[in-house]
Amino acid sequence: MFYLFITIIFRLSIGSKITTYKTDQIEYYVFHLDEDKANPSNLLISDGCSIKSIGPKGNELITGKATVLGYQEGALKLARYGYITSFYQLPNSPQELVIVDYENHCLRYIQRKGNNFSRPFVGQCQIAGFSDDKGKEQFSHPYALIAKRNDPNTVIITDWGNSAIREVNVKSATSKTLIQSSNLNGPRGLAQDSKTGDLFVTTDFDVYRFSMSSKSLLLLAGTTKTGFKDGDFSGTMFHYIRGIAQLNEWQLAVTDGFNFRVRVLDMLTNTTTSICTGVKGTKDSADLKKCTMDDPQDVAVIDGKLMIAEHKNIRVVEGMCHSVISSPQRVLPQKVLFLVVKFFVLTFQKLHTA
Repeated sequence: MFYLFITIIFRLSIGSKITTYKTDQIEYYVFHLDEDKANPSNLLISDGCSIKSIGPKGNELITGKATVLGYQEGALKLARYGYITSFYQLPNSPQELVIVDYENHCLRYIQRKGNNFSRPFVGQCQIAGFSDDKGKEQFSHPYALIAKRNDPNTVIITDWGNSAIREVNVKSATSKTLIQSSNLNGPRGLAQDSKTGDLFVTTDFDVYRFSMSSKSLLLLAGTTKTGFKDGDFSGTMFHYIRGIAQLNEWQLAVTDGFNFRVRVLDMLTNTTTSICTGVKGTKDSADLKKCTMDDPQDVAVIDGKLMIAEHKNIRVVEGMCHSVISSPQRVLPQKVLFLVVKFFVLTFQKLHTA
């Protein structure tokens, strides 16, 4: 226990700080964020029922209206959506986006330049259901969308209302189901392991690992009950998880909305730790144990920084040299750091008991 305690304190205190991303463009909840690949240096965000590009290269409303819920196709500025919970920028044409329209139960397509229009893509918009039949695909509250590793023409989607994980081929606009299980009670966040290709999936109270090879589902962390508790994975408790991101080959970050924290899952020690106090607020701090958050929704690693999307705000965590990495070459020094800490702790224990 002493070793675990020292390791946790050490990891959460090495020069890390949390600050607020400077923008006045956010009107509602930021459900998803990514680097704007069509406008590098900017962020692309889903702000409620809209998509915006924000940052040093200027601000632009791409489509929708943040606080107006509805359904309408056509010109981008006039198009209406039922909360945009995720999006995908096509790799060879980042001006084209596939959008997750949560309340309208479908994926939609927009083109930022040229035609400037919005149209249905996959799924029967405004009709909830379940089907992989070509041309008749149906979803029920799709939520997260990510590119499949090594296959940019395929996206993976969490289908909340159907307790399923689905794949969609963006070229053929067809879907197939990877898993549908009662154990996945309302899947939300989604990330893919950079090495194995396994999926990490969040529900309201748990984090699962889904093997893409064996199609097996494993409870990684959580008790299937709501609450708050750090420590061993088997006893970890969450309340309203949404976004998830892989920080490196052994660590994940998840947003824990109603606990007003981001939780860090360490698969080396099988333990969970927290960023921020658990008090609702927007307090920045050079100490990650003293900051506050306001209902965090999503996380992403962009330019080596942990970006946190929350209510009317975006936060930036810098200096997490133990977790946030921008390249595989930085993994080895982190492991060396871990072993050094372990050596000193074990040495201290031997001296203490001598």
